[in-house]
Amino acid sequence: MLDIGARVMAFEPFPGNLPILHKTLDGVAQAEIIEKAVSDDQTEMPFFVSSKVTSGSGDWGTGYSSLGHIVRDAKSDASRTVNVSTISVDEAIDGERVRFMKVDVQGGEMSVLRSAKSALEEQRIDIMHLEYSGEKDVLEAVFSYGYVVFDSQYILLPLNEKADLSNWEVVEPVKLSTGHLARRAWPLAMPTSSERYIEFLTAERGKIGNAFTDLVCVSR
Repeated sequence: MLDIGARVMAFEPFPGNLPILHKTLDGVAQAEIIEKAVSDDQTEMPFFVSSKVTSGSGDWGTGYSSLGHIVRDAKSDASRTVNVSTISVDEAIDGERVRFMKVDVQGGEMSVLRSAKSALEEQRIDIMHLEYSGEKDVLEAVFSYGYVVFDSQYILLPLNEKADLSNWEVVEPVKLSTGHLARRAWPLAMPTSSERYIEFLTAERGKIGNAFTDLVCVSR
């Protein structure tokens, strides 16, 4: 058994990803796989998967997807939707302190934060790593709980070769698990206020197609 010196909880609701997760964590005694989605809605929810790996090549097995998310309307393609069970962060950790929490939920970040309300209010989550695309409510929430927020390298996903990247210092190309070619980059001029930062990222997403970063939120 591998001893990692910490307890790990891994949440994964999509059946296509579970074989890879079980294989990765096989033999890690302190790792618990919870086959549920994290949400503040404590019920069974529809989970939409827009894209899956079909070749099984590289590091990704056939059926794997990095793009699944909970949906709350009936507009999604039913053939790409499965019903999944949900759990809140507060319920899962049951009063424990969390040293590090990674959140990559394709736009469902606010639902995860709401589901961790007690832990955040009581400062029981030391560091959060949040995928971020310019949502105002997410940034306001982490600030309201007293976190210091840092950005990390940005990922740009242009719609086409003519996309305007003039406001960015492109570091290198990167191939995503979906097969799309993206760019790692930094803004040439970082806005100096939260409001302007949100406006900048929203405008750039509109010009480029997609742009996001990972926020590192550190409790005081």
